[in-house]
Amino acid sequence: MAPPPFPVAPPKKGLPPFAWVGIGCGGVIVLILLIAGIVGLTVGKSVLSKFKQHPALPMVEEVLQTHPEIGRLAENQEAGTVILAPTGSPDQVKTTYDEIVRGKVVMPDPSGTPVPLFQGDLTKVPAWVPRYPGASGITSLVHEDLPDKIHGIMVMETADAMDDVEKFADAEAAKLFSSSSTSRSNYDLNGVRRARFSYAGGKKELTFLAYGKSGSPLTVMVVYTESK
Repeated sequence: MAPPPFPVAPPKKGLPPFAWVGIGCGGVIVLILLIAGIVGLTVGKSVLSKFKQHPALPMVEEVLQTHPEIGRLAENQEAGTVILAPTGSPDQVKTTYDEIVRGKVVMPDPSGTPVPLFQGDLTKVPAWVPRYPGASGITSLVHEDLPDKIHGIMVMETADAMDDVEKFADAEAAKLFSSSSTSRSNYDLNGVRRARFSYAGGKKELTFLAYGKSGSPLTVMVVYTESK
């Protein structure tokens, strides 16, 4: 008598291994796309936020970083308004970025006499620091003769185009530096022109910042540093 046949195992239910591999790969791809989307959204918001900032903000930062004794109590970077207060003083002044950049912020001294809060001395600006030809309202906002360096900030206005300012900056840098490291940005956003041209070589550094609405004069700032 023949032995009974071995029972045949029923077919396994479910997806084959290659299908699970495909699902796993698909899940990884979806996760990567999700992460990329989140990163892109975050970066996009950051860039958009910078574009919304008042165009004079970079100049204001240059000025205020030379005055660590002056605090900012409240600030609206889009509107370009700020409340300044010297450390340890009850005095406060509500002002704008434009007034800071143009050196028009005043605050009473101990005797009560209003004095400019940001004021340098044009006569002490080194001869190598360029002044834009034909510019008006040339003002020294900062001039520091420190143990390790000379540092200062001048500001002025011109009716010339941004391209002319860039050409002038490049030409002056070529005179000053036989070789230099440079960086630049120049763009127009919603009718407001903004630019920054920086040069460094040897012991000297030179930065031009400029901004202005189309059809209006450009405000040009020159930041200079010379190591000792």
